[in-house]
Amino acid sequence: MSTNFEPTGFGRYVLVDKIAVGGMAEVFKAKSFSEGGFEKLLVIKRILQHLSENDDFVEMFIDEAKISVELQHPNIVQIFDFGKTGENWYIAMELVEGKDAKGILRRLARQRKLMPPKFALFIAHQTCKGLQYAHSKADLRGKPLHIIHRDISPSNLIVGYNGQVKVADFGIAKAEKSTYNTKDGVLKGKFEYMSPEQARGESVTPQSDVFACGIILHEMLTGRRLFKSDSDIKTLETIKSGKYPRPSDVNPRISGTLDDIVMKALALDPTDRFADARAMRKALGSAILQELANEDNASGEPKQMHDPAARVQDDLRQFMEALFANDITAERDRLQAASSRAAELKQDASEADTVTVAPVPSVTVVQPAPSASRLPLLLAGAAVVLLGSVVVVLALREPETRIIEVQAASALSTTVSVQLVIGPEGAEPTVFIDEAVIADGTLRVYAESLSPDVDHNLRIEAPGFETYTDTLQAAAGEKVRLKVQLREVGTPKETEAPSVVPPAPSVDPTEATAPSPAAVDAAIAFASAPSGAEVLVNGQSIGRTPTTWNGAKAGVAYKVQYRKAGYRVTTAKVQVPTEGGTISAKGRLKAEKVDPGELFVNVKGGWGEVWIDGTRVDTTPLKHQLPAGTYTVKVVNAEAGLEETRKVTIVPGKTQKLMFSL
Repeated sequence: MSTNFEPTGFGRYVLVDKIAVGGMAEVFKAKSFSEGGFEKLLVIKRILQHLSENDDFVEMFIDEAKISVELQHPNIVQIFDFGKTGENWYIAMELVEGKDAKGILRRLARQRKLMPPKFALFIAHQTCKGLQYAHSKADLRGKPLHIIHRDISPSNLIVGYNGQVKVADFGIAKAEKSTYNTKDGVLKGKFEYMSPEQARGESVTPQSDVFACGIILHEMLTGRRLFKSDSDIKTLETIKSGKYPRPSDVNPRISGTLDDIVMKALALDPTDRFADARAMRKALGSAILQELANEDNASGEPKQMHDPAARVQDDLRQFMEALFANDITAERDRLQAASSRAAELKQDASEADTVTVAPVPSVTVVQPAPSASRLPLLLAGAAVVLLGSVVVVLALREPETRIIEVQAASALSTTVSVQLVIGPEGAEPTVFIDEAVIADGTLRVYAESLSPDVDHNLRIEAPGFETYTDTLQAAAGEKVRLKVQLREVGTPKETEAPSVVPPAPSVDPTEATAPSPAAVDAAIAFASAPSGAEVLVNGQSIGRTPTTWNGAKAGVAYKVQYRKAGYRVTTAKVQVPTEGGTISAKGRLKAEKVDPGELFVNVKGGWGEVWIDGTRVDTTPLKHQLPAGTYTVKVVNAEAGLEETRKVTIVPGKTQKLMFSL
């Protein structure tokens, strides 16, 4: 997904590449390390931060782990581990190097190609094998677990570059052992891949999964979405109607045999469908044999058929390698580079582990903003934590309830995360960090991958409320949690607390606290490249370069930091000679590497040409990387009468979506 992902520690794993991010979870390639140099490549599925506080969702996520760990089958993605690191629940699972069926169909559509029928049949055949195993799974006492996937869709069928097919994501699976019980009438799953009984809010059965397999097989044979419409209600009504086109109505090359298999799977009444996934798999197996026989007759070179599944899998491997040749190369290059960085992080963590330090729990301070008279004391107590944990400096202005959570940093972590809880209810805030929009219209915000040890400017704007501003800073691996109560416009302000300079961090014995300018017997002339950097001496800001500080003492060493937005913090030790006088010190700052963001544009019910800042880019559906900033996006379909323009702000490392409708 991202060509600029920075490997980072996550518990006992190292995340080496981001695969995908959705509305509920992020998916990463990761590595685990064991004694003797053993390494394992796997996938980490991590709940998004704002959902970790949703008890129902967490319960459902735990159920996914409980159900999936029971399933050990070649056609089901295997689960290795489940747990919680910090505030993040996660599942560690088998890595399948390949693409989901959705990605395959999209790539073929861009190339104006259809999937060869034998591959469509094989993918459906292998899916049915995995489903039949899940449907018939029993516990150790032989009691059936009655597992039903309920969310079979192209994005949950993974096709490996080696031709293997696996079913993934039992996230909303129905099983008798589930603690999370879905209420009758509540729809769970992707609407376009629901069975009629699901669309009616009725109980699901294994035949519901069979129906979803029929939808996917129909789409693979025709290259068209079967139940795509401009609204979810229309989609559900179409599904409930039972009036569906045969595959050959869309693709005349499809045989009557394949038509019959698809339409039997898509029968409106579950009792008219295949009795189970095994029965559908048997029908698909016969159809595969016929396709191979037709292929041999057409080529005039009959091949042995002692293992037709292995033959089709090998053909599918070659098909995938050709279709995704550039992707495979890029993914492997990225993985190789990331693995080297992961090994460095692991080595750093191992060296850090040689020093025995008692674990530091999270420290949470919940309190109203203090009065001016108590502010210095409380700020020092709340913001400075034992064992070198993060120091969070928050400018206290209006009275508000704050939560400042300070956590001990992981030796593997390289970035900072921020969690915001914004009030009051009903506010519609737009949240900016370093002038980039990170959230719009939500009261719970989670931002990660922020640079450590630098100031991040936070701004929150909401109609009818005063603009809130703050400055956040934390060390690598730390998380800042802040609860903000916005003030309505016109509300009388209480007396603001005076500006407070936070206490300087502890320094080496050879480093002295910056003395009062009254005791001047030496000076330091600070410069930087580029200029305009903030200079901190022993933690206290003394101005921006170029500047001369007259508070130095002869014979004293000072810890100096140079900070500038868009650049890495530079740290140096400056020694003042014993004879005093004015000395020069110059810091050289390196520009921070900023990840691009991604723009996704699509048109419901059709397509359109996409123009960005007056330049035609491509047609929808479009995924396009852009540097951070604000852009004008226009989508045009002259034949359909569509021409619409919108503004979009691209955020580094994030995907912004624009949906248009005909």
